[in-house]
Amino acid sequence: MSINNIKGFNKLSELAKSVFIWVYAKHINAVEDKDEWTAVRVKERKDHIEVHFKNGNWLKFYTDGTWC
Repeated sequence: MSINNIKGFNKLSELAKSVFIWVYAKHINAVEDKDEWTAVRVKERKDHIEVHFKNGNWLKFYTDGTWC
């Protein structure tokens, strides 16, 4: 899946896009079932990026490179 096909990605600010790409790469490298952790929707929030995944879970991505 192209990152541009993730719902909401094109609405992110340039900073949020950069943070998302950076943290998403770190996150996807840390999980075992990469397909299930494919991002399907993102939304920029005041202090994080809300990321929803194919498996139904969602996480907050932060500018310091962490997620929870």
